Amino acid sequence: MSDSTNQAVTRFVEQLLLVTSPLQSIVNHMFEFQASGRSAPDAPPPEVVLADLLEGVLRGLVERYGQAQVEAATAVLEAPARRSAPRSSS
Repeated sequence: MSDSTNQAVTRFVEQLLLVTSPLQSIVNHMFEFQASGRSAPDAPPPEVVLADLLEGVLRGLVERYGQAQVEAATAVLEAPARRSAPRSSS
């Protein structure tokens, strides 16, 4: 890999960690709150609440960067999951 490629990957990882670390903390707190019995019985699951919150916050990305760039970013984030997903046997 070239230096510029290495730098791009390093910057991507740094930004990914800046985002995922606080998200992990939020999710942990949400599940702990739910497990403690303090959430309303009809409250949606934490993953649904988080998804709604993130969609609301990130919706502006399409206006700022355009649909194509948001879809490209999604593809970049999906790639490792596709690569590590178990393959079905045919």
